[in-house]
Amino acid sequence: MTENSNGHKTYVFDGFRVESGSQILRRNQNEIHIAKRPFQVLGFLVQNSDRVVSRRELLDKFWDGREVYDDAL
Repeated sequence: MTENSNGHKTYVFDGFRVESGSQILRRNQNEIHIAKRPFQVLGFLVQNSDRVVSRRELLDKFWDGREVYDDAL
């Protein structure tokens, strides 16, 4: 993980690069477009990769505790 002067973090793993400030996901220099919420969930999971994040925690954080289909999660 690196952090730039604006406090935005970049995570690099297995050929992927997650750039939190610009909300860009790259794989081997190719930009992968994903919607805002999935990017936020990915960023949260990467930031918390040292622990198990529960389904309930994701629902509470990103869907205000509402139940959603597993496909949305």
